[in-house]
Amino acid sequence: MNFWLKHNDTDKFKLPVTPEKFEVTVDHKNTVVNIVSLGDINLLGKTGLKAVSLSSFFPAQDYSFAKADADEPKNYVNKIESWRKNNDLVRFVISGVINVQCSIESFDWGMKDGTGDIYYTISLKEYRAVSTKKRTQKKVKATTHKIKKGDTLSKIAKKYYGKNTKELRDKIYKANKKIIKNKSKLPKGKKIKIPATTVTSWK
Repeated sequence: MNFWLKHNDTDKFKLPVTPEKFEVTVDHKNTVVNIVSLGDINLLGKTGLKAVSLSSFFPAQDYSFAKADADEPKNYVNKIESWRKNNDLVRFVISGVINVQCSIESFDWGMKDGTGDIYYTISLKEYRAVSTKKRTQKKVKATTHKIKKGDTLSKIAKKYYGKNTKELRDKIYKANKKIIKNKSKLPKGKKIKIPATTVTSWK
């Protein structure tokens, strides 16, 4: 079983000594509320973030159980400290068990004997990316449209406003109530008004 910490495909390393144990904890964001006629009930929420904790050491000596390509202990420490200080996200991987992108929450390390081995405990927290959408506004000038075969309010709204919403369809209909008697059957050959408006979109 191999344990990896990876910042990216080239900036990564395999833990030279497999931890004796590791812990993955996750809670569920349920809420208990009290209803007079029922008492306490549990409202199910969404899953929380995984938290990972593990302890081991970076060997300075040649141990039979250590990975053959082990680096100098301080190089591992410097690498983790660099990721932590730069707020770099890392991917924690245990072959065939877990693969999760994390932030480094804490990293404790030190020596406790004369071997030069560096003992450490690292705590990681699952990271979920949040997409931020940018709001754009487009001003559409008033114009007219000649209804042709196959036209619908949806198609007309999409053509002039760039999107088809109930609000925009209603805007066209209300501006042309005298001409459009039936929303589902537009009078072919008639000219209708396309009202000016500001269309908001999120990208």
